[in-house]
Order: sequence, then structure tokens, then C-alpha cells
Amino acid sequence: MLVVVGARLAWANPQTFAHLPQGWSILYYLARIERIDLEDFIVRGIVHPRMTLSEAKKLLKVGHTADPMLKLLPVSNHLNRFSTFVRETLPLWSEDQRMLVRAELRDILSLISGVPAN
Repeated sequence: MLVVVGARLAWANPQTFAHLPQGWSILYYLARIERIDLEDFIVRGIVHPRMTLSEAKKLLKVGHTADPMLKLLPVSNHLNRFSTFVRETLPLWSEDQRMLVRAELRDILSLISGVPAN
């Protein structure tokens, strides 16, 4: 259990650990959740210092484990990562890149709206 916690939570800093519960058993289950999901759970307050072992076990089932047979990430995670990418890199884009992204996003919006793309 300690090896898994150490290996899977090596990225965590003291500020992150302040939001985690105490107890190796609880941390073991949290460490098995993919980092992006665990970080999201921490930000949303789902993972907190008073979390119980049974809550951590349930959360492992909700989140995506580090096992090879991962389900697809939730749409919100992909969208958040894309949004962050755009906000951080937009000033560096050329006009051609901006046009490409605008066209692709219009196509995606049409798909989501159920309207055929032009």
C-alpha cells in the first residue's frame, strides 16, 4: 500500500496533502484514482481531510482508476484541459491556426446542436 501511495502521489505537494485525509488505507484508494480525476475531486471538495475509507472506496469506483482498462474520461475533464490549453497558448497562435480552430469548433458546435455542418 505504501509503495502505491508513494508512487502514485509523488506529484502532490504539501498544499495538496493538506486537502487529503489521513490514513494509509484511505490514501491507498485515492492513489489508485487517475491524477486528473483526483485533482478535480480535491478542487470540488469531494476529497477532504475528514473523508472515510468507505467514501474513498466509493470514489475509486466513480473516478477512473490507474488500471489499464480505463473508461473514457468524463467530457468535463477533456473540456477543461482543452479550455486551459487554449487560454494558455492563444497568444502564441498564428492567424492560420486561429482560423483552423474556429472552423473546427463551428463543426463541433454543429454536431452538438444536431445541425448538419455546411
